[in-house]
Amino acid sequence: MVETETSSRNSRHCSTQEIVEMSASVNLATSQSAYSNPSTDPSYYDNTNLPYYTEPTTERQATYEAVDGQVTNYDDVEPKQKDIYQEIDQGIHYQPLNLNREVHYEGFVKPTAVAPEISKHPKDATRVEGQDVVFSCSVEGNPPPSVRWTKDGERLNTTANSRLTESVMNNNHSLTITDVHRSDAGHYRCVATNSVDSSTSFAATLKVYLVQEPPFNVTVNSKSSRMVNISWMAGFDWNSAILNYTVKISVDNQNFRDTVCQGSLSNGACVLSNSLTSASLVNLFPWTTYFIKVFARNIIGTSTGSSVVNTTTDEEGTL
Repeated sequence: MVETETSSRNSRHCSTQEIVEMSASVNLATSQSAYSNPSTDPSYYDNTNLPYYTEPTTERQATYEAVDGQVTNYDDVEPKQKDIYQEIDQGIHYQPLNLNREVHYEGFVKPTAVAPEISKHPKDATRVEGQDVVFSCSVEGNPPPSVRWTKDGERLNTTANSRLTESVMNNNHSLTITDVHRSDAGHYRCVATNSVDSSTSFAATLKVYLVQEPPFNVTVNSKSSRMVNISWMAGFDWNSAILNYTVKISVDNQNFRDTVCQGSLSNGACVLSNSLTSASLVNLFPWTTYFIKVFARNIIGTSTGSSVVNTTTDEEGTL
């Protein structure tokens, strides 16, 4: 059986291309055409006219026709094993052990231009105003693609905005936004471009949560000596649903305190479901002026109070 040996490619020719086996092999006893050097100097040959070499690991060059039919130069090809050589002349020269042994070589297909491909897309993110966020994408292609970032279809100018930073490690590209503002909310994409083409990632949506805006248009709808009925409009929730409302009262418009109301979720305070935009305040004193504020709460926190509305309860016994 004719033995075969597969060689390794020199590490300095790193590539993302697939390894392919060359279509040519070399019989060490009969051919030197695959090597860049055995020398034609007669001193390199013994009386059997067989080639031997100064080092068994000497890098050889060969030009083979790749399996896809393209003629490509594969350099720095060397056998993996040293045992195909025998030492002669006190280690000065080496010659093949098995002169009928064929050596097969493998190499990398010469890199060809490849359009950009995005292998990892940026992901959606949710942040509270003031936090940081990082979007990342991974790209492939030859030549290596350059990457830029867009927001809502417009290219981001990372040099003009100190809160934006682009970074790259290998084929991973990142966009960092520090101190997120509500205006940063939107759809972010990475765009990879090389001499062949360009490719755009899926959109990553950034949602920015803020503390709930306060209720507005607080109105006194009716009152009696010990009850006041009010209603209000919900403020904008900034992508975070309102959890509940709280109503507070004051008799001097300075120190606001909890009060009680019908349907409250809490004992000793007027806390109402987010589905309600009205309240009936009870257990008030007759003929007393009250200042009223309404607060809204979402997962970020409690809003500032609404504009103050004031009303005076009726005298006791007044219809």
